[in-house]
Amino acid sequence: MAKILYLIITYTNPEQVLRLVKAIKSGSPESQVVIHHDYTNSKYYLSASLFEQFQEVYVLKNYVPVQWGHISWVQAVLCGISWAIENYLKFDWLVLLSGQDYPIQPIQKTEKFLEDTQYDGFIEHFLAEAIQENPSQCGLQWNKNTGIVRFFYQYYHLKKSPRALKSISFHLDRLTQWQPFVRAAIVQDRLLWGVRALSSPFDNRFRCYVGSNWFTLSFSCIHYVYDYAHQYPDFIRYYQKTIIPEESFFHTILMNQNNFKILNNNQRYISWQVSHPNSPAILTSQHFKQLITSNKHFGRKFDVEKDRKILDLLDREILLS
Repeated sequence: MAKILYLIITYTNPEQVLRLVKAIKSGSPESQVVIHHDYTNSKYYLSASLFEQFQEVYVLKNYVPVQWGHISWVQAVLCGISWAIENYLKFDWLVLLSGQDYPIQPIQKTEKFLEDTQYDGFIEHFLAEAIQENPSQCGLQWNKNTGIVRFFYQYYHLKKSPRALKSISFHLDRLTQWQPFVRAAIVQDRLLWGVRALSSPFDNRFRCYVGSNWFTLSFSCIHYVYDYAHQYPDFIRYYQKTIIPEESFFHTILMNQNNFKILNNNQRYISWQVSHPNSPAILTSQHFKQLITSNKHFGRKFDVEKDRKILDLLDREILLS
């Protein structure tokens, strides 16, 4: 059977992270789990002692404080990848998860799928310049300018923004729409001012790709990303000044390497909110049938404080399958 490494990026409830690890290890005792917990921006402390009952579960001592829409999320993933490679963990596949993900089919079935597949990776992707009004997985309402605005401009943080600046930013954004040189944006409470990049990594031979930031990748893909990040620090520096770089960074590296066979499917079940189309809904017991019939490997996202029963239902379904 393929050897799988599960990399969990989390700031969430330790009880839920522990439950996720139990689900993984009960189905795959030989698997490895690396946990990157953001102790700075989490209200929860995740103790490594929670996982002493398991073999090959590692909680990273060095971690990256993560801001949404910032390069720090990419750096957290690279931190986990680097730790695994530099500590000589042997694995055939890496599955990237959040602390609010959960298996929706038996882990053995997922790992058998990865053992037998002809693909090198599973990651959603499309060209940044494409119009993607109704994407099947990522939930992004993507018009012809979205990718250009996010990834072909370099943004500078002006100041920490009080609520009043959101209205100001909205009007600034409207004023900048008529010309292609500058843009204004609010990312959480940060006011950003963007300038069209005079020089970018992208051209006709190296295209900018985007998509959902969750993936399952073979060791070859992971090692290629690791090598690329070390060989091209300017690429990381460029993405440091983009908006939501996690939705493009890994996709662009991989999709411009023609030796890999990548399926445009990240094998995650996600239900997108109607009122907030860029945010995944919390999955509840009402989603149970859709989850188990989706043929996906993992669902996201769950919250035991809102609906614990759905995880109980999934546990029973997985054990009986």
